[in-house]
Amino acid sequence: MKTDNLNKYLLSAIAFLLVSIGFVLFLYRQISINIKVTDQIEAQWASEIETQEKIKELELSVSQILEERTSFESHFVRNSDIVTFLDTIEQLATNVSAKAIISTVDTAQDPPSLLVGIRASGSFEALYKFMMLIENAPYELEIESFDLRKEGSVSDSDTFKPEWSVTLRVNVLSFSK
Repeated sequence: MKTDNLNKYLLSAIAFLLVSIGFVLFLYRQISINIKVTDQIEAQWASEIETQEKIKELELSVSQILEERTSFESHFVRNSDIVTFLDTIEQLATNVSAKAIISTVDTAQDPPSLLVGIRASGSFEALYKFMMLIENAPYELEIESFDLRKEGSVSDSDTFKPEWSVTLRVNVLSFSK
């Protein structure tokens, strides 16, 4: 009887050992499957993070390009911006204490160009500064002709006050339709 009980305990222990080993193997297999799934999810997550970083870099590049494009486009005069351009030219004269009047505006079709006639008056220094401002304007301009003349006027105290006038013909090379 003792051997029967001992055999029962031994069989029970072996059965428990086999069930435990089976359970451990089952858990090990589930853990391996979970590790594979986790690795796949981490790879997808890393890919998504990389995609998000690329999107942020692209958005940053686009914003920089837009700023550069705006700066670049400010150097061109479009058909719709002619009035603003002419006001800018007149404002340049005002900035240096000269008086400027736009006398003619002509547009050519082929190649597209804008020809502007400008008459300005003031002191020699003011007119010189005005012409320098026109030459250094943020537009591609070509001064086709200019005529600088000294004119005189008598002031209230009968003294001669020299007055200068200039007539410019400017071709706006950075004109686009």
